[in-house]
Amino acid sequence: MAYVQERSGATLTIPVEVQLFELNEGSFSGIPMEPFCETALQIKWMRQTELAFFGGYTNGYIGYLPTAEEHPYGGYEVAINPVVYGPVTGLWMPPVPGTANDIVNRIQQLYETNNNPASLL
Repeated sequence: MAYVQERSGATLTIPVEVQLFELNEGSFSGIPMEPFCETALQIKWMRQTELAFFGGYTNGYIGYLPTAEEHPYGGYEVAINPVVYGPVTGLWMPPVPGTANDIVNRIQQLYETNNNPASLL
């Protein structure tokens, strides 16, 4: 899930499809957002392999996914992109700061589920 903080202070929950594909030692995961490279590096570190790939624009686009560390700086990806793409995506505010970490955690859960035969029953 991605969460968007509205100006009124309410939080809007948006389902985000997280995809995972594993082949031999490699893995590919993706989301319909444009993540920062730090998120991909965090997934690679979490998986402890150079063969973990994470990308954006998979099955659509709903905006940038800035890291929590980038939110205080604002800028195009955090503050301006929702205004530029809001008419197309319907989202006028950026994701809340913890969304990138939530997605990394969800990808970790998917890896664990895929690699635990008992969970597939």
